[in-house]
Amino acid sequence: ACAGCHPQATAVWASSAHATAWDTLNEHQRGYDPSCIPCHTTGFGHPGGFVNLKQTPGLKHLGCESCHGPGSDHLSQPEAAGYGDLPVAEAACVACHTGENSPDFTLQAYWPLVSH
Repeated sequence: ACAGCHPQATAVWASSAHATAWDTLNEHQRGYDPSCIPCHTTGFGHPGGFVNLKQTPGLKHLGCESCHGPGSDHLSQPEAAGYGDLPVAEAACVACHTGENSPDFTLQAYWPLVSH
């Protein structure tokens, strides 16, 4: 739904690792691991979020809502200002890019890969 109004942001996302995050789990045989799934899908454990590949295949990988939050209100009122603003600094990133899961993460190195 985001792509219709945000094609440039969608193009940046499509070329990022976020667009294939689920594939990383499969490469490491971790697609069954509930401790890994939240950071490799959109909305796992939240209402309307990823359930499994059969029920919610469109939510595998990390979509816009993974960083920007639920967009249903924005879809119903796109002119409303303020939607999509990220938390201060790198808070949206370090929820998944922890020292354990992403030891080489630095905002300065990664941000240019996803900035839109």
